[in-house]
Amino acid sequence: FGQMMSAIEAELRAAGKHVIITTGHNEAEREKEGIEFLKSRNCDALIVHVEGLSDSDIIALTQDDTPIYFMSRLIEGVKDNCISLDNELGGYLATKIMINNGHRKIAYISGPKLKHDAQDRLLGHKRALQEHDIPFETELFFEGEFTETGGTNGLKSFLAHGTSFTALVCANDEMAS
Repeated sequence: FGQMMSAIEAELRAAGKHVIITTGHNEAEREKEGIEFLKSRNCDALIVHVEGLSDSDIIALTQDDTPIYFMSRLIEGVKDNCISLDNELGGYLATKIMINNGHRKIAYISGPKLKHDAQDRLLGHKRALQEHDIPFETELFFEGEFTETGGTNGLKSFLAHGTSFTALVCANDEMAS
């Protein structure tokens, strides 16, 4: 997100605009307060990444004149304002590459299960395994955070438990660092 925020800020600066940032830390009330704060400052538009707010809460927040664009969410009713990835396909392709290179004991470090993108990437991982008749083994799974430390903790856990694997898939680039 750091690189993406830098790019957004650079583009907006080039257009004579400024970026104001507030965080909600995946807590619905804090996310809503942050959006309301930015709206109260008469921002031209909002680019938001919210995970705590429900789809209905998000739709309710779009009912005034402030344009809001949502990252990493696909919400019925405001799809035209959503920028999202096919996370299930991403998880599938990452694992499929390992399978195509001959690996069958593939360890997987996921992001937090509460996050939709982590859930979808794990579904993709499991789909790739299933297509090749490779069972999903819980000892080859670690739930981490979408951080470098989360990836390190996952690898340390596998090694500490003597888990045997020939390939490792991480749910995002930062975890793989």
